[in-house]
Amino acid sequence: MLRQSVVRCARSIHTSRVLLAPKTSGPKATSQGFKRGGDSARSSKKSAGSFRFFEDHVHAGRYHKKSEANLSTISPFEGALTEGAVVRYTELQKQKLTQCGAFKKDQYAEVFPTPVTLVRPETKQLESVVNNAFNAPSSENRVCLVGERGIGKSTLLAHSLAIAVQNENAVVISIPHALRLVDGSCDYWFDSKLGTYTQPMYTKRLLDKIRHANATSLPKINLSKEYVIESSAKGRAATKFNTQHTLADLVKANVAGRQRGQILQILFDELLNQSKAPVFVAVDNFSALTASPQTAYRNTENKPLYLSDFQITNFILSLTSAQKSFQKGAVILSTSADDRNTLTLNTGLGLAQAGPYTPQYKLNRRIASQLNGVKPIEVSKLTKDQVSSLVGVLADAGAFRADELQQNTMEQLAAQKYVLSGNGNPLELIRSVVMYL
Repeated sequence: MLRQSVVRCARSIHTSRVLLAPKTSGPKATSQGFKRGGDSARSSKKSAGSFRFFEDHVHAGRYHKKSEANLSTISPFEGALTEGAVVRYTELQKQKLTQCGAFKKDQYAEVFPTPVTLVRPETKQLESVVNNAFNAPSSENRVCLVGERGIGKSTLLAHSLAIAVQNENAVVISIPHALRLVDGSCDYWFDSKLGTYTQPMYTKRLLDKIRHANATSLPKINLSKEYVIESSAKGRAATKFNTQHTLADLVKANVAGRQRGQILQILFDELLNQSKAPVFVAVDNFSALTASPQTAYRNTENKPLYLSDFQITNFILSLTSAQKSFQKGAVILSTSADDRNTLTLNTGLGLAQAGPYTPQYKLNRRIASQLNGVKPIEVSKLTKDQVSSLVGVLADAGAFRADELQQNTMEQLAAQKYVLSGNGNPLELIRSVVMYL
């Protein structure tokens, strides 16, 4: 009893001291996270650091504006391309490719004030495909870039778009992340008028890309007939289009989210029917569509949905199979090493031959058959001369450490980086320079 009373007494005294403590006099304390700015008496907020991951922070940090690289000696990526030359994208190409989403975060484009690239043998192959597309249907111009991780497939896909956008009449449709169409990250719903599932938010972003990247070509193409899109809201008038409207008017139409699939379908149909403009469809990460016929989406009965159930994926496969074809144009695909490796893609491209007892999870024969006629372009590693050219440009840009340049000649640096890059892997080459510690 004595111990309990002592404890209670101590607690009450301690509490009373806290409650009855006199207020301290003096200047008012500043708020946490702020500091006073001298004579100006202005408050400046302390930075809490970046909330982005390293790759996202570098991509959005605009470090290219701080680059001191002199690009006056580098030729623009236009006209007659010389194999092995390091070139820079023109302002028009840079604008269009940015709108298409062709520049990836892990390509270290911030080393230069504007992206530069190397003209490779595969670039010349894609150049011939693009040039042929101005006079031939897309069914005759279907190619797929294949190769190991970091070999430059996405960069070469950007090369093809850069060549195409030089023609102001060309229409480009770029899908830089095909995985997002099937990984369950997008909203979706069944459009009973189209008889297929649509993805409203993804469709909105795609229509915005198409509108901006084709600001000069879409206004030149008029609709071939009248269209009416009934409003899903009571009291709201239907959206009508006539032959006086252009494709530019179509893609910027303000409709409800669930009606965007109808706008996209009209755009696809009109591009298939017209013969004025060549149409280029570029799909990166295409191997995500061939990894499995099932998507991560499910219907109201909790049954899996397939590639053919969705508007965009079904349209892509109809182009690869030549079931649908633009009167002028090309379909250019690129694979990704991040996807599950199956025989479906290689068998469809003619790079492998499966046996009659190959299990279904390794080979989907239906998808493989939709790739018949697609020509594979196997991307090779860089040669020593190509590595030497890139090393020289990176050195002029100040990407190397000062001690590296002092201790080695350019020939020695090129030989070192060639070995460190795995004998010519472009991504590993740049990493060995800019990430060197």
